[in-house]
Amino acid sequence: RGGGRIRARPEGAPGAQQGAVEKMASGAGAGLGEEFLAPAPVDMERRRAEEEERQRRVRKRRAEVLEEDTWVAQLEAIIERDYFPEIPKLQSKLEWLRAVNSGDEGRIMRAQRNNALRRAGVRTPLDLETPGGE
Repeated sequence: RGGGRIRARPEGAPGAQQGAVEKMASGAGAGLGEEFLAPAPVDMERRRAEEEERQRRVRKRRAEVLEEDTWVAQLEAIIERDYFPEIPKLQSKLEWLRAVNSGDEGRIMRAQRNNALRRAGVRTPLDLETPGGE
């Protein structure tokens, strides 16, 4: 029947690959429409170049051993940044409210300056001292 016939799939057809051909089965299943797709030829030079490029991208940075205090501080900063992004704003608000409640003009001015600097992206220490040790 169709045993031994070879035909190429038309371009754009599902499963069409460059250099791929279909061959009708010959033998016991001949005539039942069984088809086999021959694999496309492999460009070993291109494959080697792609593998080298992938390995270059995957190479790990050299591990840097940190002191425990440094590691903990960096981990806290990451957790705060990722899970509690509103904390710096709340701390600034708390600093401002405590300064206003204290009535100390110098402390109010420091709180205003610190809040403005923080909004501009500058890290400043918080002045959370409270009168009377609240």
